[in-house]
Amino acid sequence: MISSSRRLFASSILSTARGLIGKGKQTGQDKVTGLFGNDLLKTAQGFAALTEQVKAKCGPLLERIEKGDKERTRVQLVDDLSNELCIAADLAECVRNLHSEPEMAKAAEMAIRELYTLLETLNTYQPLYENLKLSKETEKERLNEVDLRTLDLLVEEFEQSGVHLPDKEREEFVKISGEIFDAGVTFESGCDRNVEVGKSEKATFKLDSRLVSPVSHSSSRDKRKYVYNQFMKHSDEQESSLRKLITARHSLAKLTGFESYAHRSQKNSLLGSYENAHDFLWGLIQRIRPSAERELAVLSDVLHQCDHKSTRVGEWDLFYLTEMYKKSAFGSVPSSVLTQFVTLGNVLRGFGRITQSLYGVTFEQRIPLSGEMWEGAILKLLETGIWQSPVIVLSLNLIPQPNGASISSIPITMKAAENIFHELGHAMHSFLGRTIHQHVSGTRCPTDHAEIPSTLMEYFFYDINVMQKTLCTTDGKSIDIKDAATASYALFDLELHSPQVSESFINGKVSSTQILNRILSRALPNVERDEWTAYQHRFHHLIPYGSKYYSYLVAKASASLIWRNHFHADPYNREAGEKWAEAQSHGGGLPSSVILSRMLGSPPTPSLLIDTLASQSQQASNIPVVNNLIVSML
Repeated sequence: MISSSRRLFASSILSTARGLIGKGKQTGQDKVTGLFGNDLLKTAQGFAALTEQVKAKCGPLLERIEKGDKERTRVQLVDDLSNELCIAADLAECVRNLHSEPEMAKAAEMAIRELYTLLETLNTYQPLYENLKLSKETEKERLNEVDLRTLDLLVEEFEQSGVHLPDKEREEFVKISGEIFDAGVTFESGCDRNVEVGKSEKATFKLDSRLVSPVSHSSSRDKRKYVYNQFMKHSDEQESSLRKLITARHSLAKLTGFESYAHRSQKNSLLGSYENAHDFLWGLIQRIRPSAERELAVLSDVLHQCDHKSTRVGEWDLFYLTEMYKKSAFGSVPSSVLTQFVTLGNVLRGFGRITQSLYGVTFEQRIPLSGEMWEGAILKLLETGIWQSPVIVLSLNLIPQPNGASISSIPITMKAAENIFHELGHAMHSFLGRTIHQHVSGTRCPTDHAEIPSTLMEYFFYDINVMQKTLCTTDGKSIDIKDAATASYALFDLELHSPQVSESFINGKVSSTQILNRILSRALPNVERDEWTAYQHRFHHLIPYGSKYYSYLVAKASASLIWRNHFHADPYNREAGEKWAEAQSHGGGLPSSVILSRMLGSPPTPSLLIDTLASQSQQASNIPVVNNLIVSML
């Protein structure tokens, strides 16, 4: 009834943000309301009541589905049932990730666990599945194109949940689903752990007792290497959680008739299959390697000149260089200049100018108080005939301003500004949705498709015309823009869930660190890295994006094609904006290939996606900037 990718979409975009959702609010009558205006959620105990309320609503809906209904088709009723569960589960997921009080976060997690079990129980409830499947014939006169697609998607997801299996296997499915959830929570909690520093190293490198980041901004390369390798060091605890996760996912896939979890996850994706995704990623790596090798040659030469012992660029060098690059607009604008232009208020106003120009939609600027994004109730036409509005939380880590300065004047980094545009792109995807079913509304579509509108907003943000209108002072002064390297990690994510690799990993024949090292050694053989550096143990996206992290690359290429064809010449083009709004309005109600065909003339092929990303890689290969940055860090 609801797939894991959709169910966990909220956590996939939350990343590591930890902020305050709020304990409730005072109304004009000094009445305290609960979280998100839900009076049940005034205290942590309210989450148990919320769960019981959802169960109470599910009962009558199940009865209407089984008996049939003159007012609503079965696909509408199943969608109503899914909607009730999703509203509560998504809300609880938001609170679990963002609330500052452990008691509230823990209660939300318990609610999610119970709702998750209920979801999987319903996903394996045969009468629900049989009635829905039968309705394709018994109610065919009442079903339109979107109804039929939604019905097919729901039936397919029931079958992926093993609904057609005997009782014992269905019970096993629910059990394994719980194991996946538990392993995922444990793994994510360890992704951001601090690392203890030994007394000797603390004295040698003048470090604090704990490392909280893999990046040291020291001029000492030895110190930077130590900090990076120590922070990214292989963790037996994380490896154990990851092995439990992959074991459970692999068992789930085999139980439901798939060769591997990677094969199961590619259903309805733009690339269509594990084999296509694998070939796309390796093809991309091979195409972009020449431009990467050119930059590595420059880095290696500079390193050799500064330190005759160094002949190879280290992974710690690349990681540090990336962080340095993120701190400025295009690696060229000093941060002291950026602070007067890159403010929260400017970024939100700039986004509002785009939505007004493209869609005629006024973006109401409510400055958020805390820090990335969660998406709750998806737009849906309710039985009352009223559209259910999406609920969006944009959560930001902000530094309090002195002397009561406006929160809108708070300076933020260019990367944070780009992220806001990205996340608000997700929000607009949901707001523009106009399907009657929440199951296919807005971002509830294949993952690679869901990331296209948000990624496209990054192209808008970095367009010079848009940027100069966005990043400006109240007196009209604009920022002066002069000049304007993830595929390996996506491949690791895909391969970890593939048939041969996952079984070797599960059986302890190979570690996840060895798997990643093999891929990176093949992708970038000239980059030096410690054999027990385990970036994957810090990789949050393995949980919500299992074997689909490559979706960002597919989305980036697709967004680039849409940008180039429709917005590059005029980012504020209303005609193009209305065409794009119409495309977004379908959410997952139409196949991704059909929606993209309407924007591009034909669905993008893997080779076209590779060509597009390779072209961008060559254009982004900026040797002078690389040279300047590497010199500054040595």
